Amino acid sequence: MAKEINEKILRINGGASLPPDTEMVLGEEKEVKVQGSIIKVEEKDNQDGTRDIVYILKIITAEIC
Repeated sequence: MAKEINEKILRINGGASLPPDTEMVLGEEKEVKVQGSIIKVEEKDNQDGTRDIVYILKIITAEIC
């Protein structure tokens, strides 16, 4: 019998170049738009009758909104 899904998680790997005039301040929250490719899907058994699904996304491009 399939275990119930507890949580779906997106992990982001890689990096993207930003325009030279991009200003960033430590601790400042930013909205980021990313485009990427799902390179792996993992299933984690929580040992309580549930499981988490983890999607690994590799960044292709990123934009600070």
